[in-house]
Amino acid sequence: PAAAPPAAAAPLPEPAPGPGPRRATARALVVDDAGQGHVVELIVEAWPGPGGARTPAPVDRDAEVAAQLAVATALGPEAGAWTLRWAPRGTGFTIRGTSLGLALAAGAAAAVRGRPLPEDLALTGGLDLDGRVVPVHGVPAKLRAAAAAGLRRVGVPAEGLDGLSPPAGLELLPLRTWAELDAALFPAPRPGRLQGLRQRLRPALPAAALLLAPVAALLDLGSPADLWLRHALLRAAHGELAVDEVAVVGIPAQGDLKALRPRYPALLRALTDAGVTAIYWDLLLSAPGPDDGALAAAIRDTREAGVGLVLPVALRDGRAAPPGSPELAALGPFGVIEARQDAVFGQIRGIPVRLRTVDGDALWQLAVWAAAAHVGARSPPRLDGDELVIGPLRNPTWAEELWLRPTAAPPVLPWDAPERFGELRGKVVVVGVIGSPADTHRTPDGVRSGAEVEAAVVQTLLRQAGTRRVPPAGDALAALIVGLSTFAARRRGRWAPAGPAAAALAFVGALAAANLALAPSPLLLALGLGLWAGRRR
Repeated sequence: PAAAPPAAAAPLPEPAPGPGPRRATARALVVDDAGQGHVVELIVEAWPGPGGARTPAPVDRDAEVAAQLAVATALGPEAGAWTLRWAPRGTGFTIRGTSLGLALAAGAAAAVRGRPLPEDLALTGGLDLDGRVVPVHGVPAKLRAAAAAGLRRVGVPAEGLDGLSPPAGLELLPLRTWAELDAALFPAPRPGRLQGLRQRLRPALPAAALLLAPVAALLDLGSPADLWLRHALLRAAHGELAVDEVAVVGIPAQGDLKALRPRYPALLRALTDAGVTAIYWDLLLSAPGPDDGALAAAIRDTREAGVGLVLPVALRDGRAAPPGSPELAALGPFGVIEARQDAVFGQIRGIPVRLRTVDGDALWQLAVWAAAAHVGARSPPRLDGDELVIGPLRNPTWAEELWLRPTAAPPVLPWDAPERFGELRGKVVVVGVIGSPADTHRTPDGVRSGAEVEAAVVQTLLRQAGTRRVPPAGDALAALIVGLSTFAARRRGRWAPAGPAAAALAFVGALAAANLALAPSPLLLALGLGLWAGRRR
């Protein structure tokens, strides 16, 4: 059954004297004499001052009594302090029975409190003076009318719902007392006790805020911003690291690199004849090929000529996946090609120098092997505490990760121009793909291919230019000192914090000049919080 065509609302009586009115609209579900359900809007207006609740609309005696009970129940002791006038809209018939009581109670409470009611909610049911929701007849027809009107929720008496199946998309809210509906429609404010607690804690808020910066430093929350800020400081202190001992031999990006594998032996022999010291092979050989025997022979010849070459392996499910063909799989040792990047902006910040498989095997990064070959290291690489030792080379690490300094772009030579390979004598050569979108990375030095990033890593190792990091506890201590100093200075005067700010800047600059990286973002946060807390009275 569909709702009856809307009719004009019955005219409301003249308002009572005094300020007002406050208005609210509630939706009631009723049935007509034929048993058809209807959605009826109840317009309720409330004025301060005694006067009771009345309506000019055609309702029977039961409906008028139900309205009086509903208003008395909803407003409680305040009922005598208000004048309410209400009228139904959307009917062309006399409303009978008690079905509108629950909706009128909600409308009266909303009008007096100046709060709106949900537009997708309709109510049906009577109310007793003790607040109990009274069952009513015709609920199935009312639910069909609510669904036809596009409503989503219907509050109904909880008694007598056994076996009732609402139309699809309509949610039933079973109600036993007015208190349940009142709490759902008009949530009570926080208890005064909590308000008092908040007032007592407010004086401690500035001091507590100063702890945010040390906590952010301990949790390394500012790492994306720190990467850029730290890089800018190191660039200002040291400039760019020139890549003059490493070069890239670039292979243009193409669909299937296996088609180029027959040309790899000639490339290796040309590089060997050019006098390179080490070859960083930035090309995975996971899939076997028909020319792997010739490639394996060329790799052995390259090594016998004194050129260091270690093949890469992929890590799959925590295990090393060696080259697919038996000839290449026998040519260990192997290395990994990995990089570390921040989780927010995807900027590469460094490389893990050593990774362990789930079987406990240690795999060094290919750049470590390339640097070892270039300097002729006679012993394997090792980690001495937080220091990576490669023959005479020593680089600081953090959690077995090498942090990079600002680095210039390496020279790139085309792989099919052997006549230029004479420029590579005495250098480490990174052989890799150039121009592949899948192997292009963002770094603080700009967008670079994976082979260019690896060339920068090798150069960093050779120059012993790895960045030394201040531990997070040191970052937190520095942030706490800056925050407290700024707070105390701000309490003395408006411009007094310039002193702590200048001292913090000088301190960070001195550390950068010593190639010691402090996290700048917690210091900036501490400075801002110190200014904010210090100005509060």
